[in-house]
Amino acid sequence: MVRMSDSPEDQIHTPGRKVGAGDVRLGRRITLLRKARGISQAELARRLGVTPQQYQKYERGTNRVGATRLFEIALVLGVRIQYFFEDIGEAQAAKDATDADVSAEDFLWILARLKNRDARWHALRVISTLVSEEENPPPSN
Repeated sequence: MVRMSDSPEDQIHTPGRKVGAGDVRLGRRITLLRKARGISQAELARRLGVTPQQYQKYERGTNRVGATRLFEIALVLGVRIQYFFEDIGEAQAAKDATDADVSAEDFLWILARLKNRDARWHALRVISTLVSEEENPPPSN
């Protein structure tokens, strides 16, 4: 059996079962994509045929998302199912992004709201420059 994480510290204990860090990461990934698409939780829940409360549990990672449900979510959000697993090897980067003052989800949600393609491109160039400067600071005199 392949698991996203088997370590005890990555488990959230709930009565009768364990929800792993992988479930939480998957929920965050679904949230990120849903927000980028501009779809509310209630709307996505309606399209999936589940209650908003059940859908919220998927995003929070408190209920596991079954394979069939994940496939349905991928269809509604317009991605291949592999999208949800692309960053498994980057768990620490995902944790770092979530621990930041502004989460990656929040940032992408704001960026996705820019309707003008040129404005989005400009915003990405500015951010790319900032990251580059942070990673490669100029030598000090």
